[in-house]
Amino acid sequence: MQTTPVILELLIVLLAACAAWHLPLPLQYHPLVVFRALCQRLVKRVNPDPNRSEIQLKTSGVLAVTVFIGPWLLILFIFRQLVEFVWLFDFLILYFCLEPKPLHTGHQQVTNALTKQQKLLARDWLSEWVLRDVDRLSEVGIAKASIESYLLNIQQRFFAILFWYFVGGSLAALAVALIFCFYQQSNPKIDAFSTFSKPLAGIVQCLLWPVAVILSVLLLAVSKPTKLVDLSIWHFCPKRLLLHAGALLLNCQLSGPAFYCGEKRQSERFGAARLPQVADIQLLFKIMVRIQLVLLLIIVIILTGIMIFALYPA
Repeated sequence: MQTTPVILELLIVLLAACAAWHLPLPLQYHPLVVFRALCQRLVKRVNPDPNRSEIQLKTSGVLAVTVFIGPWLLILFIFRQLVEFVWLFDFLILYFCLEPKPLHTGHQQVTNALTKQQKLLARDWLSEWVLRDVDRLSEVGIAKASIESYLLNIQQRFFAILFWYFVGGSLAALAVALIFCFYQQSNPKIDAFSTFSKPLAGIVQCLLWPVAVILSVLLLAVSKPTKLVDLSIWHFCPKRLLLHAGALLLNCQLSGPAFYCGEKRQSERFGAARLPQVADIQLLFKIMVRIQLVLLLIIVIILTGIMIFALYPA
């Protein structure tokens, strides 16, 4: 039995995750920031008129994603066949796809501003991470939006990338990261992309659902295992599933109506009647650290077991 590839894959995940948290790239040099800028230009060109027919809009959306992602994957696939140190290539791809630190720093700034009663500053920091209108949000609304945004973004920018790396390798992780980049720039909650991005929204939902199930179970298992019985994992909506888990975890109300481009959008409320506070954001940060330590411990245990098995075969 060849154990070296398994050990290498686990070490790549371990090192890339640690590097993404403790040695993050400056935002101005991060490849995904460049990709988002390219996405923004592309979607403006391929979707100049949102009043076209539904078939045209959906076709344009599918073609735009394919044209944007396909060439990069093809080039990197060929390059991967040529490199001598494939493990280094995989490590760099995974490292470039992970973005947990900017997300954490951004929401920590929201928390710090709320703690200092600087509501306007908190809104400014929050607006960098959410699509919803923030100018009407109270302190409670800012706290709720920050919790929801952190949960949904850490799922996309960290846990989903790791999951699909385990499933399909570095190029699968890159494909997922690029799909998320495109989706963030053409979110169907924006009126101009409501039809254009419908096919992409379905793809994103499929990619996120298994991740949402695992993350929701982990959130409750490490802090409130008795609440697991209240969690329904069969809702085929990653956002609802994760926000429901977050509401059970923090014992507060999440989700509900929100304004997008001046229009009020209804959404199902989850959790208790208690409204979220700044302390709940800080608690969520601590629980996320706990989850990552648990995953780190699991990887170390698996690595140790594999190496012991390799040294002392039965």
